[in-house]
Amino acid sequence: MLADLEALMDEYDVVESGDRDVLLQMQRDSLKSEPLTTFRNVILSGTPRYLGRR
Repeated sequence: MLADLEALMDEYDVVESGDRDVLLQMQRDSLKSEPLTTFRNVILSGTPRYLGRR
């Protein structure tokens, strides 16, 4: 996935190393936790099951 992000940054001419680092770190951080955990208190109770999550 990081390689895909790097390819997209190349395609869209994201050349500043600081910008690239921030985007890569955001990608790494997104892989650390369940995406729905943050929103569990506002989504319907059956949504995680519908999306294939517990």
